[in-house]
Amino acid sequence: MIALSPGVQLVALGASALLLHRALGSRGVAPTSAGAVVMAIGIFIAAALQQMPILAPLITKPLSIALLIIWASIAVSYAVSALRGMLYVHSRPVIARFAIGTWVAATAVLARDVLWEIQEWRLLAIPLAILAFALWLWFLGLAARALPRIASMSSQTIVPGVVLLATVSTQSIALIAVDLLPSGSIQFWAMAGLIGAGVIFYAIGFALILRSHLRVAGWTLSEDWDNTNCILHGAMSITGLALASYPVAPPILTWIVWYYVLAMLLVVESVEVLRLISRLRKHGMGQGVLTYHVSQWARNFTFGMFYAFTLQLLKTGGATDPIEWGSEIGSVILAYGSWIVLLFLLIEVALYCKSHLHEERIPATNA
Repeated sequence: MIALSPGVQLVALGASALLLHRALGSRGVAPTSAGAVVMAIGIFIAAALQQMPILAPLITKPLSIALLIIWASIAVSYAVSALRGMLYVHSRPVIARFAIGTWVAATAVLARDVLWEIQEWRLLAIPLAILAFALWLWFLGLAARALPRIASMSSQTIVPGVVLLATVSTQSIALIAVDLLPSGSIQFWAMAGLIGAGVIFYAIGFALILRSHLRVAGWTLSEDWDNTNCILHGAMSITGLALASYPVAPPILTWIVWYYVLAMLLVVESVEVLRLISRLRKHGMGQGVLTYHVSQWARNFTFGMFYAFTLQLLKTGGATDPIEWGSEIGSVILAYGSWIVLLFLLIEVALYCKSHLHEERIPATNA
């Protein structure tokens, strides 16, 4: 496929996406958060994979094309939902609608991968970026209407980290703006506005998550701590990446964000370890740990994004580390982090395959 002309490749791409959609059609509409799959693989291609000199030349382009096929197959599912008048399945739930932010971020991340990794298709990045921006505007309207309702619910209902996708989607638009907007005052003010808006969304989301976990009685770590809470550090990682990619603020501020992300990652993932132990005790390894859910891709994305943030920061601002040992930690992360990101990605793919094969064995009447 890679040796063919770009036009023929795109036709083959569309056919592959339709075939994949038909193959998965028996499973119904794609989950709202399915874009997280594209986000996780896309950030791996853009950052961690490029630090693997053996693998990068061999699989970067084929994996980018495969990612484009996956994105297109998911997009077909959403388009079919819209044509059938069933888009409300995704947009109506007050909290779950925030998963639409994965559509924005997935499309923006894919646009960057196409721009940098598939040279003959670079023009495709422009319509993808426009689509991401249009989805973002629509998503902002949905999020703005939902936040007051979530605030009123947050003392009775646990608010998960999915609400922070308002930040992730906004900063993903900022990152593609760095690549596609002409340099100058327009780019500067666009970046400043987008990054600032993302920080505001993070502050609101963080406050709602914290309030709900402090106010709601009876919640348990094993059953009520959500997979998407890892976005507590992931959302600020992508904010930091945007800051490190464009000089809209002093480098010292970017380092402060990096230290915050490192601290939040340690806190959240320590809670995850406690949750893992609790689930092992209650449900065992098979049902408590080795199960698949689409929201788990959020962790792959957040780990990959922290690696990307660290990589970009050390390229542009390593000499301004205010505490000095941050650069040393960052060097260790760059030395080994790419393989950790790959390992978690392979584990998630294995869990997906395990779940897929299990569903195939279940009779249709019981599915």
